[in-house]
Amino acid sequence: MLNRILLLSLFLFLYACSSKNNKLNNDRKSRNDFLAYYNTFFTAEKSFNEAEKLIQLQTDRENLSNQINSLLDLAIKNCLIIESDFHQTKYLDDSYYILAMASYYKNKITASNYYFDQLTIRFPESIYSNKINIYKGFINLKIGRLDKYKVSISKLDFDNLNNDEKYNYYLLQAYFYDIISNTDLVLKNYIEALKYAKTKINKYFIYNKLLNIAELQNDYEQCLFYIDEIEKNDISSQFNKELFLKWLSYKNKLMQYDDVIVRLEVLLEDSKILKDRLFYEIEIARTKMLNEDYDEAILILDELLEKNSTSTIIRNEMAEMYYLLGRIYFLSNDFTLAQQNYQLSIDKSRNSEYGKKSQEQISALIKYSNYNEEIEYVSTMPSNNEEFGQIDNNLDSLIFHLAQIQYFDLKLEKESLINLKKVVEDFPESRFREKSLIMLNINEPDTLWQTILSKNYAHKENNNSDNIVSLIDNAWSLLKDDNYSNCIQEFKRIYNEYENDKSLYIIGFIYDEYYNDVVNAMKYYKIYLEKFIDGEFYKTVNDRVLNIKSMFEEQILEVEQKVQFCKGFKFIVEESNSDSSNYYFDLSSKGNNRTLSLYSKSLKEKVNDFDQSMKLYLENNASKNIDSVRFNIANLLFFDFDADDMAKKYFLEIINTQSQYQNLSYATLSIIDTTSSWDNRLYEIVQDSIEFNKIFDGLEKSQHVNYLRSIDFDEIINELTWLNEKYDFIFRENTEKIDSTKIKDSNNDKIDLDSINIELKDSLMIRSDLMKSFRENLNIKEDSNLYKQKQNIIDSTKVKLNSIVE
Repeated sequence: MLNRILLLSLFLFLYACSSKNNKLNNDRKSRNDFLAYYNTFFTAEKSFNEAEKLIQLQTDRENLSNQINSLLDLAIKNCLIIESDFHQTKYLDDSYYILAMASYYKNKITASNYYFDQLTIRFPESIYSNKINIYKGFINLKIGRLDKYKVSISKLDFDNLNNDEKYNYYLLQAYFYDIISNTDLVLKNYIEALKYAKTKINKYFIYNKLLNIAELQNDYEQCLFYIDEIEKNDISSQFNKELFLKWLSYKNKLMQYDDVIVRLEVLLEDSKILKDRLFYEIEIARTKMLNEDYDEAILILDELLEKNSTSTIIRNEMAEMYYLLGRIYFLSNDFTLAQQNYQLSIDKSRNSEYGKKSQEQISALIKYSNYNEEIEYVSTMPSNNEEFGQIDNNLDSLIFHLAQIQYFDLKLEKESLINLKKVVEDFPESRFREKSLIMLNINEPDTLWQTILSKNYAHKENNNSDNIVSLIDNAWSLLKDDNYSNCIQEFKRIYNEYENDKSLYIIGFIYDEYYNDVVNAMKYYKIYLEKFIDGEFYKTVNDRVLNIKSMFEEQILEVEQKVQFCKGFKFIVEESNSDSSNYYFDLSSKGNNRTLSLYSKSLKEKVNDFDQSMKLYLENNASKNIDSVRFNIANLLFFDFDADDMAKKYFLEIINTQSQYQNLSYATLSIIDTTSSWDNRLYEIVQDSIEFNKIFDGLEKSQHVNYLRSIDFDEIINELTWLNEKYDFIFRENTEKIDSTKIKDSNNDKIDLDSINIELKDSLMIRSDLMKSFRENLNIKEDSNLYKQKQNIIDSTKVKLNSIVE
């Protein structure tokens, strides 16, 4: 009896220890799962927050740095793990938000849209609801869908926006007004956003945007104010040389030379690095030159050159110093010393910025001297002769071309304007008079120049710019009633009559934006690129064409990956050709679709396993120990290759051998063949309902099978054929030009758009459903919008002047 009690006690003790160990193991597993989940989300959130801080410091958010991209990729990677392995956690909505925003920053519009939509569907009461609608607004503006943008804005609960959401809302509004070129409202919304910018990073971003606007408006006082605010809110401790150079430039334009000298001297005093000290000293000399303190500027530069005469590491700086000396001597009318110093600059560093400028100045000086000598010579000659009468001495032409050299090459604007006035006043019949008036009117607006132009040359202006602007405005008004066809015809008429590049661009734009017809849009874009190499919209059109080409190629690669994935199955199931199957799964594994890539990598291993098992099976078919091989083949065919009929054969063989795999084979056969009674036979063998149900646990097909079943192979083959046809048609090289059917005008060689059969017919008929889907995925660049035509006023003035003198 005592022995029995001892044995029972020992058993209970061992059982308790076993239970305790099991509980401990379970607790450890639960704890490890939690830690893995927590660490994964923490890493994702940390990476995303760091990336977002760096993004805020960038004024150009289209071109992210490698560091930012790496941080965003790490955030996406970890959030995908949360989505896949911890999809029932409370932080899933946070993961979706990070996925959406990280994809948005990386310009992956489709992915961003998807995760914003998942947030809306799965978490309708999410704290991110307002942010979702704000960033959906950004996305819709990026792809040119103003209608959907307005829908996103209408869903905002504005009264309940927090400060951060209000900040982003006003940024969105500024972005919208920037697209439609309403600078006043862009400015107003950025200033509104400032009220809710609570961090230095946010303020830094907005002040940079405001600086860009002030620069476009040549408002130098505001530029200096914004630069000051940018410096106050810059969290970086590094010296921003680019910003400082802007400050120097605007201070000098406002002739606030004393402020410049004081700041440069402070920086110079604190500087220990040779190149930095040289930079500040050279800028001091330059500022004194601008202030016409020529003697002091020469003294500084001469001392610097003497002090560093033997240095071989500052050749570029020495080239700059000699260039400035050349400029000073030129402004002092000592052309000989000017040319000598320009040559010394070239000798120090021919390929440097100032070495090249010096070469240009020497060339300009030679032309300048030649024109001066010619004008002096012609001026001494009599203007008429008793024998020949009035003599045309081309003095007006010489003076005008001298003014050009002064204005464009030598930066002598005052002297240039004096000579232009000579042409206007002394040569009333000169063919250079109108060009001189235009240049004078640009540089001295609100004077009598415009009056003279309007009185004597109005007919030319009216026949060109004003008339065309009016016609284009009227043509646009036809879009109010969604009358795209009439609108396009009107723009064609304008182009045919005036050969205006803007009207041609608008035709392509309407097909692109309003019809969602990429193919026809491309036809007109290509005509534009061929016809207007120097056109106002050339870069915009070229960027859009490259964008469309890139998206076609991405779409083709995506569909090709699906085709390869399906072919991998077809070869293993229909032809038992493992080599071809592996070939296509290998191709599919290298595609951009992450899901297909992972499935394909896994299936390559399955195919190899199947191939090895089949070899064993064929070599040892009569062996009694072959059932495990049969079962592996049957499982691969059923669970991984979705080949039920082929799998059935091997499951039947297993049943007939009455092996250990018999019960599972019966269960699988009952799924394959529901009309037979395989499940009844299984129950007769098991005779236990609990055991019977356990056998069916886990008999679901692999996830990739469901993905495969969602693909219509014939449909994707047709889609791939269509995409390739369109791609070949639009982007084919060395074939007949798109405007080969054009009718050329014998006078001006312009294209008659009405003569072009641009719409595709028959085999090239556009599939509207596929095109619409494809078009919605296009990532349209911001500057492709018709209304976004920002241009620096100074640069535009130079363009106008260049066009005048050509």
